[in-house]
Amino acid sequence: MVDYKVTVWTDNASPSFTLHLVYISLHGTKGKSESTSLGHLSESFSKGNKSTVTVSCPEDIGELEMIKLEKGRISWTQWLPGMVEVEKTQSKQVYRFPIYHWISNGNINLFREGKAVLDFKETDQNLRTVRKRELREQQSIYCWDVYKEGIPECMKEDSICSLPHDDSSTIASIISTGMEHLDVIYQRILGYFMRNKTWSSFEEIENFYKCLVPPTPVLENWRKDSFFGYQYLNGINPMVIKRIRSLPDNFPVTDKVIQNPAVSLNSEMEKGNIFLCDYKILDGVETNTINDKKQYLAAPLVLLHQTEEEMMMPIAIQLKQKPGEDNPIFLPSDSELDWLLAKLYVRSADFNLHELNYHLLRTHLLAEVFAVALKRNLPRVHPVYKILIRHTHDTLQINVLARQSLISENGVFTNYIVSGGKGMDTILQRSLSNITYKSLCIPDDIKERGLEDVKNFHYRDDGLELWDIMHSFVKDTLSYYYKEDSDVKKDKELQKWIQEIFEHGFLSETETGNTKNSTLTEELFKEKIVLKSQSTQEEEASQEKSEKGKESSPEEEPSSDDPEKGKESSPEEEASSDDPGIPQKFNTVDELVKFVTMVMFTCSVQHAAINSGQNDYYGLMLNGPSTMQKPPPTKKGEATEASIMEALPDTQTTSRIMGVVRLLSKAPSDGKFLLDFHEEYFIEKGPCSEIQKFQEKLKALSKKIEDRNKDLPLPYKYLDPKSVECSVDI
Repeated sequence: MVDYKVTVWTDNASPSFTLHLVYISLHGTKGKSESTSLGHLSESFSKGNKSTVTVSCPEDIGELEMIKLEKGRISWTQWLPGMVEVEKTQSKQVYRFPIYHWISNGNINLFREGKAVLDFKETDQNLRTVRKRELREQQSIYCWDVYKEGIPECMKEDSICSLPHDDSSTIASIISTGMEHLDVIYQRILGYFMRNKTWSSFEEIENFYKCLVPPTPVLENWRKDSFFGYQYLNGINPMVIKRIRSLPDNFPVTDKVIQNPAVSLNSEMEKGNIFLCDYKILDGVETNTINDKKQYLAAPLVLLHQTEEEMMMPIAIQLKQKPGEDNPIFLPSDSELDWLLAKLYVRSADFNLHELNYHLLRTHLLAEVFAVALKRNLPRVHPVYKILIRHTHDTLQINVLARQSLISENGVFTNYIVSGGKGMDTILQRSLSNITYKSLCIPDDIKERGLEDVKNFHYRDDGLELWDIMHSFVKDTLSYYYKEDSDVKKDKELQKWIQEIFEHGFLSETETGNTKNSTLTEELFKEKIVLKSQSTQEEEASQEKSEKGKESSPEEEPSSDDPEKGKESSPEEEASSDDPGIPQKFNTVDELVKFVTMVMFTCSVQHAAINSGQNDYYGLMLNGPSTMQKPPPTKKGEATEASIMEALPDTQTTSRIMGVVRLLSKAPSDGKFLLDFHEEYFIEKGPCSEIQKFQEKLKALSKKIEDRNKDLPLPYKYLDPKSVECSVDI
């Protein structure tokens, strides 16, 4: 007789304890055990508890490979076991089985021993069969669906209740968190929420805000140019600003924008002190009608100057893309209200581009693509699955809720932001067609926007450190499994994963010729060329200017027949300028490491950067109007406080959006953070040591950020590792 001591840790139960039988059987290389009950009508499987049972076999069943868990068919409860340990009492050898999967009534669930194994290294035919069956089951559960043409595909579901239990078990906590948070402000906003009127003054808006929250830096500083510029670096949307060396053709700014007569605009551009924020992607977007009023959205260009005092200051604003007499360039030297009104239109444009492009599309929708593709193509024993699964926590639930409550036909965003409805679709489609791989990888993005040496750029500093920590963790962990590039090429599961992301997430044509939404994709591609043309002209003008007047040495001078002769290009430079560079396959370990790092970063750090501060920056409507009720001004000298009030969102719209941004900034009650590794998916000594190193580096960075923030007038806290959630879960 051979005895096996089985210890089961219960991670959760629904309700809080199981009411009937749970069975286990052990599968080894030489046989399997009889099914044995783990408990009977007891609370031993309540959340957080562990239970132990002895499984006896008449003879040695060999090396343990799998366990089978099953709940009694008449039991109506759900059970979430965490880790299961099996100790062979004679030899004291311990096998560990990471579960973290809800067990339903009457279902049979096979779980592998916890060592990560790649598909082409799977030698046991029985294990290969189980591996393939797991993926078939997952693919039957997690199916792709088109929510709207031209945006990333999502998981097919009828409602939140139709999600698999692994992805719906905590929805109650999300809803309760939201309801609890909204109840706090419900009574106070009810008076405004139920009626629709124009605000009477800036003071009334500020007082309304102050009655809900304590005074904040935004309330104190929203009018200031220094705070306006600061937000492009450390606010809720640090993704638009870029350094320029020449002006775009459609932004005819003159030297007088620089207040210091001893300094010229051209000289400041040459020094790298001039920056541009261009909202051309919003140009021509169909705007919403709210409370029977047509709404308006600017597509501005904003010029900023990094001063000797290391401040980012706005120096010129043009509210429409096409220059003309009816499109004045507003300056800080204009009347106070003219300049303030121009900044309000910019902040409104930034709100819409941020919420739809950088928040919804680039974190929520892409995170869902990463999650669905992961669960469809990588089994639980795959090392990439083990790294990324915690970064999918609650993502499907929150996105289903968003499609039902925020961006649906009657959703809050659809009804109360200027780009709601058709405009929302246009912005999402344009934004997807303009995504590049570099823009999703912060080191490349910062370099491409020319922001490497900008002063007081905390999003960049914290983000780059987090990227490096993640990249090191991913590289060192995956090196235990992928010893050389050929291992990556041979991993069919991995290649299928990236291919599905490429096809269903970026709606791109694959090497096999598959095309998603081909008609719309072609239209958006043409539109992408138009949207990028100004940037191309700007770069060409800059290059022409820098080369003008320079004399080349004979060995440097290109021949007239081949102007590029002698110039070496990197593979990225040789690619088409219109190629977004999104991978559709992996050829090297380095490519895999970078992509997995990007997924981790997008689902955690990037989402924290552009989500966690929404209430801080948008809670005060004056710092981020969701819409404007009047068209952008065509003349200077006409702005009054009364005319600005008529242009700002009405009281009902303000209240609606205020409630939403407060909710979206609130971490769910079951939130999981970067420093937490509650689920032990890896069991090998090497990867477990990498997790420990990862946590130590994150703790050190957290302390560094804490110390820095003590000396900042406005602390930047959003990327402190202890506050960054692992996943897009709110």
